[in-house]
Amino acid sequence: MSNRSNFTCALSLLAIALVVVLATPAWAAKPVAPPPPPLDQGGDDLFLIQAAVAPNVVLFIDNSKSMAQIEWHPEFDPDKVPDAGYCTVSSDLESALSLASPNLDPNTTYRLTSDENNIECDTPARSRRTVYGPLNPTFWDGRYMMWYLGLDENDATEGRILDEIENAVAKVVGCTVAGGAGPFAEKYRRTRFEATKQVLLDLLCVAETKNVRFGTAAFREVSPLVAGGDPNGGFVSEDLGRSNPNHAAQLEASIKNETIRLTDGTPLSETLFQLYTYWMPRVLADMTGVAITAKEAKRIHAAYHKLHPSLQTWWRRVANALEEDLPALTTCYGRRRIFFGRRS
Repeated sequence: MSNRSNFTCALSLLAIALVVVLATPAWAAKPVAPPPPPLDQGGDDLFLIQAAVAPNVVLFIDNSKSMAQIEWHPEFDPDKVPDAGYCTVSSDLESALSLASPNLDPNTTYRLTSDENNIECDTPARSRRTVYGPLNPTFWDGRYMMWYLGLDENDATEGRILDEIENAVAKVVGCTVAGGAGPFAEKYRRTRFEATKQVLLDLLCVAETKNVRFGTAAFREVSPLVAGGDPNGGFVSEDLGRSNPNHAAQLEASIKNETIRLTDGTPLSETLFQLYTYWMPRVLADMTGVAITAKEAKRIHAAYHKLHPSLQTWWRRVANALEEDLPALTTCYGRRRIFFGRRS
């Protein structure tokens, strides 16, 4: 393993636009002019796709366990205390989910592995309906489950809500549908994770012809090597690249193939720092004082690169070399072999 002492790594610049509106004090000699209105009525950041220089944008997808929750209908109020209209007893659900009791609990999160059809509420008596489980697992908040099964099909308002839950389809951009993203549009019958995928695919569909460099990122799984589990933050799952059909296909596949990971909550701060390191300079002078031990190299080899055999092989060699020759390594070995970047 030779030391590439003269290599230079490309520097990417991440531009973050912050709009700060400051109130003008009464004693000011000249009032500050109000900021110009947004470029459209929705206030979208259209400057990103109208810039002369291609902006770098990393799309972060929340793939934590909470995103496996079924998408709620907007008429549901999670703060409302369950009343007599909520379903409290369902022997069908008890049987389908192998519950200990037919009595439903608003504080329980119910786990489904697939759709459960013909579920009837016993108290109060309601028509049979489907409890949706598009992913394995799909989570249903207990209060939402009781509200949904308790909706009265004979009431005009609640009947309309039931019809929307069973049939509503989200508005999807045409090229997203053409790309096979139809299932992500099953409104109220999809998880939050699937709804997120649809939004990101729509964004890429609209922006593909624009001058924007997109990449994707997500949370890592909890490390099995640390007692109690280590959230590990996040990583860049698809590199930034020019807007062209090949890269668009890679981004689309990255989003579609992303899965719910066994994350310990949502380690957002750690993730943002790790994504920041993606933009750091790759200059040897900037690596002064950075060291990695054989133990750390083994940990990276075991936990971080199990889906990347070539990198796994490289980190095993690093660990072996450190164990045999050096107490710690302080040299950067190349773009894909940095210690605090997108690969590690």
